[in-house]
Amino acid sequence: MNDSDEHARRFREAAHDMASKGSVNKPASDTVEARSLMVRYWDAYVVAKATVGLGEIIKTTAIVLAVLVVLASVLVAGKIGGGGGFVAFLLGIIAGLFVGGQFYLLGLIVMAQGQILKASLDGAVNSSPFLENQQRAKIMSLK
Repeated sequence: MNDSDEHARRFREAAHDMASKGSVNKPASDTVEARSLMVRYWDAYVVAKATVGLGEIIKTTAIVLAVLVVLASVLVAGKIGGGGGFVAFLLGIIAGLFVGGQFYLLGLIVMAQGQILKASLDGAVNSSPFLENQQRAKIMSLK
């Protein structure tokens, strides 16, 4: 038997002894504080998820808008024809990339805000003395 097996055996024995003596904290029932925190954190996670979702919508809209601007430039370039049409097409591509890029970056920023809020909430939930591990996992949607 190696050292790690011996360590594991000793740990199991110590844990069994502590459990049989009643010195291990049993999961507390839902206290008023825990229930209140669970509702508060759940609502905050809903806001964070909605913020991430809004960022996704903005990013998708940016891509659609960029494609529409480029398609409009193709139509205009077709009507103009010749060298002027080519210039109109290039300007349309540049405008589409600019407009789409700006909105796409805005969507990324909004999504980042939602992710930052989630990370902040994870830290708050994890360090709350009023919650048990099972409650933490439920709040953070890990369970």
